Amino acid sequence: MKLLFTKRAYARVGGSESLAFQFATRLAARGHEVRVVCAQAFDDRRVFSDRGVEVVQVKPRGGFLGLAADATTLVDLMRTDVLEWYAEDRDLVHNIGREYLDSSLAVAEGLGIPIVLTPLAHPGQFHGGDMPSDFDR
Repeated sequence: MKLLFTKRAYARVGGSESLAFQFATRLAARGHEVRVVCAQAFDDRRVFSDRGVEVVQVKPRGGFLGLAADATTLVDLMRTDVLEWYAEDRDLVHNIGREYLDSSLAVAEGLGIPIVLTPLAHPGQFHGGDMPSDFDR
C-alpha cells in the first residue's frame, strides 16, 4: 500500500512525532511504500530516505513569519499545492496529531483518497485536544 503521513515534525523522539516515526518505519519494513510530508525532520535535505521512508520537508506558507507561526500555533500553513503533488499517487493519507489536518482533509478529498486521523490528546493542557469543540467537525 502507498501511504502518506502528514505531521508538523517527524522525529524519533517526542510524543506524536515518535508515533509517526514508528508507524512510518514499521510499515515501510513490512513492504509498504511510505512517504512523510512535514515541515521539519531535523535534516538539512529537503527530500531524503530514512529506514525505507521517503521524507519530504515543506516550508509553510508565509515566509519567516509563517515558519514562526507554524512552529508555535495551531494554524495550518501547509502548502496544499505541494502536499497534493506528493499525495496524488498515494492510497491513503494518515494525519497524526491534528497538525495539518485541514490541508490533509482538503487534499485527500480533492484527490478522492481515504484519510485517517490519529488524534493525540493532552488532557488539561491548552489546546489539549480533549474538549468537545475539538471534535465538532
